[in-house]
Amino acid sequence: MISSGWFSIQPGSSEEEAHDAIGRPRELGFAGGGVGIVAQSRKEWCDQTRKVGEEVLKEIV
Repeated sequence: MISSGWFSIQPGSSEEEAHDAIGRPRELGFAGGGVGIVAQSRKEWCDQTRKVGEEVLKEIV
């Protein structure tokens, strides 16, 4: 099963919050999922997305 929109990463979300929210569906047996990244500009969105990839996803995958 795949879930989308389980969690939105807001400006100021901690790495731990994101890690917990992204990892939780996997613990429940989901095969994949998606998260939203909230930003005020394209640059902020790109920066947040890069940060999630570098600091959060590398620990989950």
